Amino acid sequence: RHHPLVANIMRFFKSSSMLDDPCVQRALADYLPVQGTLQ
Repeated sequence: RHHPLVANIMRFFKSSSMLDDPCVQRALADYLPVQGTLQ
């Protein structure tokens, strides 16, 4: 289970358009299953 802050950060990324940026997706891929969170 992720740290609570991770959920808050992911909510922020999803509410902004930052996750549309491939660079951001690659950076987050090391920490989170980005493809899974986007669907």
